[in-house]
Amino acid sequence: MTARTILITGAAKRVGAGLAKDLAAAGHRILVHYNASATEAAGVVAEIDAAGGTAWAVQADLATRDGIEALLPRARALAGPVDGLIHNASLFEFDHLNSLDWPLFDAHLTVNLAAPAFLSRDFARQPDIDSGVIIAILDQKVDNLNPDFLSYTLGKVGLKGLMRMLAMQLAPRIRVGAVSPGLTLISGRQTEDSFATAHQATPLGRGSTVADLARACRFILETESFTGQTITVDGGESLMGRARDVFFDLGGRLADLPEDQR
Repeated sequence: MTARTILITGAAKRVGAGLAKDLAAAGHRILVHYNASATEAAGVVAEIDAAGGTAWAVQADLATRDGIEALLPRARALAGPVDGLIHNASLFEFDHLNSLDWPLFDAHLTVNLAAPAFLSRDFARQPDIDSGVIIAILDQKVDNLNPDFLSYTLGKVGLKGLMRMLAMQLAPRIRVGAVSPGLTLISGRQTEDSFATAHQATPLGRGSTVADLARACRFILETESFTGQTITVDGGESLMGRARDVFFDLGGRLADLPEDQR
């Protein structure tokens, strides 16, 4: 296995933190990107260091052009050449066609699509890497479309297309892949009971876990013939063809969401 220096966006908490710790344990050096979660990012770095790994925390606001442009130079200043990039940071807020507005639409498309596009550009422009890997964390929604979470889903659909185009343009120097999870962690106002019900509402009777996603990322990193493809890790949820998001399909109500998201 080639040990890489990997920048993971949104790695201070949740899935990103899990990926950071797993990949560090596998021998990779990890740049833990965060925006406002400095304490959590420092905690992830400390945990990796205590386990004998190598990690740095690097701040940037991916909701702004300046933040996007600053991230890779900041990462290189800390760790030198970066030969792995995982697009994990994501904005996930509810909207649909009737509630669509410009600020939320722009926010989703900036974080979920523009940031990966421009970070990938900067990653590929590095003159001192001979073999790189880019991975995008998508969502099973890209192959199981419904009208809920409209702006979020559009960003992820665009990101899947971006990864395929980059795989074509950047080969053979840089390989590009994606991991498409199902429901993995509690989000929003979900209770533990409602999460458990939704997590089990798949053909396999279970959804994805952070450990599942980390294994998929390790496969992409370690498989030299892999590029341009997506690994869907969702317990089969994308096979079910839901007409609405699982939140509503299993009895959730708009009233359960924050008022500005209905």
